[in-house]
Amino acid sequence: MKSTILKDNAEFIDDAFMVCSLCGKCRQTCPSYLANLWEFTSPRGRIETTFGIKEGHIELTERVNRTMQQCFTCGACVEICPAHVDVRKAILLVRQTAFEEGIPLPEEQTKLLKRIKETNNYYGKESIVSEQGSGDILIYLGCKYSTDKSLYEPLIKQLKELGVNYKIIGQNKCCGFPFYLAGDIKEFEKHQEALAEEINNSNGKLIVTPCPEGIEAFKQAGKVNIDIKHITEFLAEQKSKIKKKSGIKKIYYHDPCYLARIAGVTEEPRQLLENIDGVELIPWKLNGKTSLCSGSGAGFTELADPEEAQATLNRHIQAIKELGAEAIVTACPHAYEQFKKQKELPVFTVEGFIQECK
Repeated sequence: MKSTILKDNAEFIDDAFMVCSLCGKCRQTCPSYLANLWEFTSPRGRIETTFGIKEGHIELTERVNRTMQQCFTCGACVEICPAHVDVRKAILLVRQTAFEEGIPLPEEQTKLLKRIKETNNYYGKESIVSEQGSGDILIYLGCKYSTDKSLYEPLIKQLKELGVNYKIIGQNKCCGFPFYLAGDIKEFEKHQEALAEEINNSNGKLIVTPCPEGIEAFKQAGKVNIDIKHITEFLAEQKSKIKKKSGIKKIYYHDPCYLARIAGVTEEPRQLLENIDGVELIPWKLNGKTSLCSGSGAGFTELADPEEAQATLNRHIQAIKELGAEAIVTACPHAYEQFKKQKELPVFTVEGFIQECK
């Protein structure tokens, strides 16, 4: 194996392998394992595989790489692990190694990356933004919001209602996060450099985005010198100005993996929803940092194994219906898109739900 990534991270991998007590707690929360019930797809199984590849006992084949790509990178295993093993980091290291070794990705993931290279957009679409603005609050919409009126318009309307002096940045510029998840770090950094050049020269004082994966992308690249907040954090600071009444009472709020576990934002979306007259947030044990993944995997894992993604979504929807929810609200465009695959309950983003209320 030509790649030295695993050898360069030998201490981390060895420690992860040694401290894992094989208690199996991670299997209780891992959506990939729960969909397959196959040890190879459990977090501890993937740690053992990472160690085996590093030691040369396991060959990093296309099949093994596919198993690593089936991980949702949701971080649920890291959250519950009593030994604090960073399984997510280990999996991403294997993905980087596989990329350097030229091991193919699943076909649909390959098509996605090709589409982003050609169009600079996850969906291969042009931006629908009609007015850019000239303020110092920089709004990075990301691929979904910049091409979908049903998401874009409520967000812009909310900002205008609050009198926010904003400016849309990064039009037709994907943050590159799918490349990061695929292990193609050079292409990821290329996308981040293009965004950083625009942002750092903008005289903006804050970046606001509705995309949790975008926040993680900026954080991992470290090229932007302006603070960044999720749209729910930004709106929560001004919730006293938002006066709404809902006709829908029982709301299930879904904590997106990258927003709750990775970015640590759990209270602000709830504050905004609870601020709406008539809303009752349905409590569930799997919330906040222990939330259940929607089955999207940042819009990347679902392409590696659509059946696994659908099984994860089905399990989630069944639980939501049993809770008696009348609507689903989330704060991630990929989770929103995933939940929209079911037709029984209406689905909203947080700011979209606020705009739905009177």
